[in-house]
Amino acid sequence: LLVNSPPPQDIKSLRNRVPVVTAPKMAMAMTTANGVIFHATVDPNTVGTTTLAITAESAPGVPAKLFELHATLQPAENSSGIAPIEITLTGNNGRYSSKNLTIPTAGVWRLALRALTGPIDQFETSVTLNIG
Repeated sequence: LLVNSPPPQDIKSLRNRVPVVTAPKMAMAMTTANGVIFHATVDPNTVGTTTLAITAESAPGVPAKLFELHATLQPAENSSGIAPIEITLTGNNGRYSSKNLTIPTAGVWRLALRALTGPIDQFETSVTLNIG
């Protein structure tokens, strides 16, 4: 007897053939300094090339008025011998990003931010991000 259906398979053999893919989660951190709320997100949270996004707000939903924002990334425990990574940020109006950031190793990293609020006025703050 010929039928147009595949032979039955047990669930265990199907599970062994279906690849399980899990997407890396985002790494997120927040800090407040000089009246500015900074939110930093690394997505995907992985070693290698990733995207860093930073928002700067003077109040929830209100972009902070910054002339410039500079960022560096380095391991929180500087015993690794990895020099600080200067991050090129693009954007304005409270939204900044670096789409081709390369993070060389997993671990806790310190993101240092230097915000210019005027031609000569600036302040600094930092957050830690658990990468990988």
